[in-house]
Amino acid sequence: MAASTLSYDNVMSSGSPDPSTGSVVVLGCQYQLPQDYAAYMKDVQSRIWCTYRKNFKAISGSQITCDAGWGCCVRSGQMLLAQAIVSKQLGRGWRWSPTKEDPVYMKVLSLFLDTSASDYSLHLIALQGVDLGRPLGTWFGPNNVAQAFKKLAVHDTWNQLVVHVAMDMLVVMDDIVAECRQPHRCAHDIEVTLEPSTSSSSSTASHDHIVTMQLHMRKNTQASNNQKMPSPTDNTRSILLLIPLRLGQDHFNMQYSEGLKVRDYDYNTR
Repeated sequence: MAASTLSYDNVMSSGSPDPSTGSVVVLGCQYQLPQDYAAYMKDVQSRIWCTYRKNFKAISGSQITCDAGWGCCVRSGQMLLAQAIVSKQLGRGWRWSPTKEDPVYMKVLSLFLDTSASDYSLHLIALQGVDLGRPLGTWFGPNNVAQAFKKLAVHDTWNQLVVHVAMDMLVVMDDIVAECRQPHRCAHDIEVTLEPSTSSSSSTASHDHIVTMQLHMRKNTQASNNQKMPSPTDNTRSILLLIPLRLGQDHFNMQYSEGLKVRDYDYNTR
């Protein structure tokens, strides 16, 4: 687990662009540099960083032990989801400390370990992608990642998040409210088995082979005994609203920049 607590410390000190003056907005929090530099750095260092890895346990049904070249959008999505969960469980004002281990933070990290036992692991996201028509080891688009999170969140009994994916850039408030008022009903783990396709067309490389995914639900007695499930009248479920939207063609269109700087948000609201 220690490797999973890697912060941005060594990355930002090794030549990465670092603003020195002016106004900077980090996930809704505004800083004036250089006077707020220490607080700004502490905020950035508290964000969970997910990136390419190699030599992890092979994804079920394959020989894939590295996500370099195809896992970029998956890792970006993991960081997005990790931030949402940290905000829900610890609040936006929480800050990481290298000298104090926070058990809630460590539990959040455990959700993203590269193993099929973790709720939002690369392994389970990749396997969900098979069901969405993305063979193992192939690149995911933002919508693929969003749809995978929507499916996996159903089995997350700790956070009980509603993941809503707004298609065609359309947000229907009635649908969102209805979803948030639904109790979280699942108290099961995901058990995944993969079977090689019997199709005769096998011209792709071994790591690109098509597989058929079967999801089996098995009773998680520990979750059932230790997790308090919400009552039918509990309407306090948090929502992660994902709006797949392209902000430019080959590069970011700066005309959208001001609209993304959300300020004065009540970060105590979870």
